Amino acid sequence: MPQLLILRHGQAKSNHIDGDFARELTQKGKKEVEVIAHSLRERQLFPEMVWSSTATRTLQTSEICLQTMAIDIPIQSLPILYLAELNTLKKQLTTCPSTIQRLLIVGHNPGLEELLNQLLKNRNQRYYLATANLAVINIQSNWQLLKNADLEYFTGYSFS
Repeated sequence: MPQLLILRHGQAKSNHIDGDFARELTQKGKKEVEVIAHSLRERQLFPEMVWSSTATRTLQTSEICLQTMAIDIPIQSLPILYLAELNTLKKQLTTCPSTIQRLLIVGHNPGLEELLNQLLKNRNQRYYLATANLAVINIQSNWQLLKNADLEYFTGYSFS
């Protein structure tokens, strides 16, 4: 059963001379990511593949996460993930190789939050991803179908 780890980037500086794309993590943002990575490591939720937006803050989030978890796998930085919308994210997920059972995707809102809520399809519950929030989703089908998903672990907040 495939497992999708959705991680929103850590808190970023409010602006950068080179624009939004170049915004870096704050010290708080770096600490937030370390906490999440420790949580993943404690639960032995080690990704086999990592996809990250090419924005500075998401690449930093991915790097800190992998370093903290003490795993050495390449980060696939994908330009298509920068501020990606729901349909773009869903289409990208269908390209994940069937041999991958645990994928970590690091990106941005509102796309990641919309993806989380779309996959879970619990209309009575709405899930929110603040910075460095993580959702671990079990997909009962496969990467191509993306159906029958349930939430295993969540560090964000929700409302019914």
